[in-house]
Amino acid sequence: MYPLLRRLNLAAALVAGAVFAVSLTAQATDPLIGTWKLNVARSKYTPGPVPKSQTVKFESSGQGVKVTVDGVNANGTGRRVVLNSSAYAK
Repeated sequence: MYPLLRRLNLAAALVAGAVFAVSLTAQATDPLIGTWKLNVARSKYTPGPVPKSQTVKFESSGQGVKVTVDGVNANGTGRRVVLNSSAYAK
């Protein structure tokens, strides 16, 4: 019976170690990468009109980063800006 318990404990330790390793890998990703939405109600613009909406998306692109900004300004005009950078240092 003891060899069976020993094997179960070893298996549990290996599973726990694998879960820990995966969680460390997941935390190592760049926190900038993702989609960010402007919360107009919590933002202050002085001087200037407040935009109706704005979304900024950061994506990994080879050795750099691609930034896409979509928004609608105060008078309702939509805009899109796309930037590609190969000099992004993590």
